[in-house]
Amino acid sequence: MWNELRAPREYRELREHPVWDGEGIAPGRGRRIMLLGGWMAAPRSTGALAEALERAGWRPHRPAIGRNAKAAYAAIDVAVDDLRSALETDGEPMTVLGHSRGGQYARIIGVRHPELVSSIVTLSAPTRVRYPPFIAVNWPANVFDVMVRRGWFGAVEEPREDEVDVDQQRPFPDEVPWVAIWSKTDGLVDWRFCVDDAALNLEIDASHLGVCNSTAGLVAVGRALELVDRHGADVRGLDAGAVAADLADSSTD
Repeated sequence: MWNELRAPREYRELREHPVWDGEGIAPGRGRRIMLLGGWMAAPRSTGALAEALERAGWRPHRPAIGRNAKAAYAAIDVAVDDLRSALETDGEPMTVLGHSRGGQYARIIGVRHPELVSSIVTLSAPTRVRYPPFIAVNWPANVFDVMVRRGWFGAVEEPREDEVDVDQQRPFPDEVPWVAIWSKTDGLVDWRFCVDDAALNLEIDASHLGVCNSTAGLVAVGRALELVDRHGADVRGLDAGAVAADLADSSTD
């Protein structure tokens, strides 16, 4: 977990990099993009992403799921309702970008409702397991899960919560572009559970919190959106190593 001690420094350095002002991020041209934060994370956890994306011409949207601390299906329902409303209003699906637990939601939404999403980008999201194995996260997360399922925080439809676990493991649709961004120096999530054959898997160097609050993280998000615009669903066939190397160079410029 000592890797997370660098998160404040990562954020300070981000504010001095051109990507903070939207440079290097694919032009949004007024498009909406949904931001889903991690487990127990306040909306401000994706604040840096929202600011940089807005400066690049995107319209960031954060669903009203608060600290993302209740039943998973309830948070997903809120996000899906917002995606449907956006589709009716704008006439086009939305990109969904999720950090950690929010990235799990993004994958599930893509599986359940591919017609509502134009692409997904996941940041340090353990999409292959419900909770990562690191004890600092796994033990409290599982205890909290039991409390939620037993109704400590309000009535819960347990079969619907079970469906979330099932859908997380279902095959991801080929037609939806997916870029997964992760770090081997993540102090909270084991990177091996963040990669998936259905995604373009991009390695960066950042803490877990820094993946969405660092220069490396935002440069990677900007490049991911650019690659999706250019290649669509074929993005998963790109040379991830070459893209990651270019990202490392861009992060130090």
